[in-house]
Amino acid sequence: MPRRRGDAPLRRFRLRPSEDGLPPRLTEADEAHALRVLRLAPGDRLLGLDGQGSEWPLTVAHADRRSLGLALDGPARTEPRPGDPGSSLPHLTVLAPIPRQGEAETMADQLAQVGAARWVPLTTQRSQDPGGARVRPDRLERAAHEASKQCLRLWDLEIAEPLDLERALTRGSSEAGSSFFLEAGSSNPEDLCEPRSAHEAPANREPLSRHQDPPGLRLFVGPEGGWSPEELELLRSSGARGLGLGPLVLRTSTAAVVGASLLVRAHGASQDAPAG
Repeated sequence: MPRRRGDAPLRRFRLRPSEDGLPPRLTEADEAHALRVLRLAPGDRLLGLDGQGSEWPLTVAHADRRSLGLALDGPARTEPRPGDPGSSLPHLTVLAPIPRQGEAETMADQLAQVGAARWVPLTTQRSQDPGGARVRPDRLERAAHEASKQCLRLWDLEIAEPLDLERALTRGSSEAGSSFFLEAGSSNPEDLCEPRSAHEAPANREPLSRHQDPPGLRLFVGPEGGWSPEELELLRSSGARGLGLGPLVLRTSTAAVVGASLLVRAHGASQDAPAG
């Protein structure tokens, strides 16, 4: 019989990529935490996340000092990917520079928590760390994965390869009203973000080439030194609309998270709609 631990929610762990015919396994880091810190034992129940829209109920079949054996304990809970019919989240890509050292992992964590689907590190004329040379991508992904466990998210925040502004604009969606950029002194988001239900997204999407971005919303965030005049002209000529976040100057990491949260709230499905 599974051990009872009151009414506490089941703990959530990351799964390794699935292999046909093999039992599910936790990632190396999560397995070590489950064994050495939580001391999970046979009969304990947990949830396994694959980061691609599924959450599996699992039971510990055996445990020793080196490994944890798991067995499926029922069907998976699934949810549509952001922007697909039935999802409560729009597909939002945040294009923002890697922030100053020490803030990048926090930014990945918080973008995952507010519901952004994708983060494209943006190279601008005034970027402090063009291309994110000081930041390890695996650390950003790990921070986003940990946030997914906490916020009950089933689809990972995708962290893409860096792009410069001009290339990012040419690769983006041409859908009217889908692109925004943060600009001091612009109108308030409430005046510009006309709600569009995620349920209105097309049911079947054409496969994307490696030169295309997914359809949906895009939010461009400048560096802490601000956009250059040339960059502002590029953004405006592309059809992107400026958003202001108040009278104060925000750090890049703060502005990206606040702007993403406002757009997700304005363009997501009704809070009463089922998630999947």
